[in-house]
Amino acid sequence: MKFLIYIPQLIFGGAEKGLVSFANDLVSRGHEVEVIELYEKGLLKPQFDRRVTFGAICSNEYTRKYYTSLAQIKAAPSLGEKLVGCGKLAFSKIVGYRRFAEKLAANGPAPDADASALPTDADAHEELPREEDGENE
Repeated sequence: MKFLIYIPQLIFGGAEKGLVSFANDLVSRGHEVEVIELYEKGLLKPQFDRRVTFGAICSNEYTRKYYTSLAQIKAAPSLGEKLVGCGKLAFSKIVGYRRFAEKLAANGPAPDADASALPTDADAHEELPREEDGENE
């Protein structure tokens, strides 16, 4: 089975460390796993099994430019300049996401499973129908 797992950044947080264990367990059981980051940081990549593959929506170059743009927007002297900067940044994100979607589409079929297929807390609390003394209603 193929798994595509999305995470904003592979940094040293609890969810990220849990992802390392989860992905490594999946590949040890014979599944294909690709981890997709929003911003390509990849600080935890060395902790993953070598069979786990990686992708990023935003490249290292884009990530650097993004954070530079945020600093420039913050430093802009007027509200108008801040709004123009935000507009340009939003447009660049839309273009980047579109390119990523095209890249995914070109790479073949969708994964066999994603996180949306996993049970939620609400599912865990649903009451199952009961059989009364072995009789069906």
